[in-house]
Amino acid sequence: MSGVAVIDVETTGLGRTDRVVEVAVVLLDDRGSREDVFTTLVNPGRDVGGGEIHGLCATDLAHAPRFHEVAPHLAHLLSGRMLVAHNVWFDLSHGACTMRAATEYMGTPASLGMACAYLSVDLEANHSAQADALAAAELFRLFAWDTPWQSGLPGLGVPLRSRASPA
Repeated sequence: MSGVAVIDVETTGLGRTDRVVEVAVVLLDDRGSREDVFTTLVNPGRDVGGGEIHGLCATDLAHAPRFHEVAPHLAHLLSGRMLVAHNVWFDLSHGACTMRAATEYMGTPASLGMACAYLSVDLEANHSAQADALAAAELFRLFAWDTPWQSGLPGLGVPLRSRASPA
């Protein structure tokens, strides 16, 4: 495995049949340093929904690419990397979860906004895929490399690499 891909998506709603309207990926190297950021709006080909959450409307997405057009690039970005997200079960259904780690660290269920406020991590525009992915990447960096855990990061289940030397 080579590095980490922190991903966030915004969707037309919260159900299994809803579609992606925005996706962002933050790439971290094996030491937790940011390598790259990719973000794009996605035309869902249907009602946008969720505007009260993500703030997007149909005109914002009218000329955006469809998901099948960005999927090959996303696959390339994610290939060979550990996947990370805040509330990973919503975004990916597998991978490392910063929400689970924050909940364990704080001792209470932790939304992205709560975790960022508690740990002084910047979160510029909650429910923007890029802002959420950047904040989750910083949370992961803090939890994976700067916070001592007895048995690895909660939500990851494996020991973490040392920040001092490459693997």
